[in-house]
Amino acid sequence: MVVNPEGYALFVIVRDPDLLEPLLATVMEAGVSGVTIFSTRGISQAKFHRTVSEFSVAAVLSSLFVSEKHESKVLTCLVRGEGLIDELGRRIKEAVGDIESPENVIYFAVPITHLHGLQE
Repeated sequence: MVVNPEGYALFVIVRDPDLLEPLLATVMEAGVSGVTIFSTRGISQAKFHRTVSEFSVAAVLSSLFVSEKHESKVLTCLVRGEGLIDELGRRIKEAVGDIESPENVIYFAVPITHLHGLQE
């Protein structure tokens, strides 16, 4: 059974802290009713395997808290309509410039069913 989505969850992983404010402004100016921002810290697969082979899983977990790498921010919002998701994608690419640079951002959208309570 194919279900048409009622909306989308947009996630923008911001790796370059200088891009946070322009991206937040870009998303809000596109007509999104609100954005949630999370502070995150990731670990690459290469670092995980190197740390596990050298130490332990505890060392991997502790490296997340004492990492020299800065925190990333994740912007997330709920959006009704595929048209707005397409528009947000265009605006994000314009704000970032080189979207393919691994140090800038990663963004993706996930379809949602049963979306209720979203302010328009």
